[in-house]
Amino acid sequence: MLMPKITVTTTDNPFDWFEEPEEWDVWDRQHGYWTNNRLARLMATSDALGEVDETREYEWACQRLAELRPFEYIVVTPEEMKEMLAYQKAKRAKGSEG
Repeated sequence: MLMPKITVTTTDNPFDWFEEPEEWDVWDRQHGYWTNNRLARLMATSDALGEVDETREYEWACQRLAELRPFEYIVVTPEEMKEMLAYQKAKRAKGSEG
């Protein structure tokens, strides 16, 4: 699979899927989301799929999962992921000051 232009995440995961995929996945499973398993159930897979089609299938599954579970998941680009994590970090820092 090529690097997708989007992914799906929960707003409480403190890791960047694009830059820290292993840490993201461990946190995701430890908190009971099992996002990769859910995506796998939505994706059509085949040995005949090339990297481009496999990546498109992944991106479609991300969109579909967010549609099916809108209160759990959001679809993000790499830039949106960085913005979300920066916001979370600032919010945590502000909360620890008080």
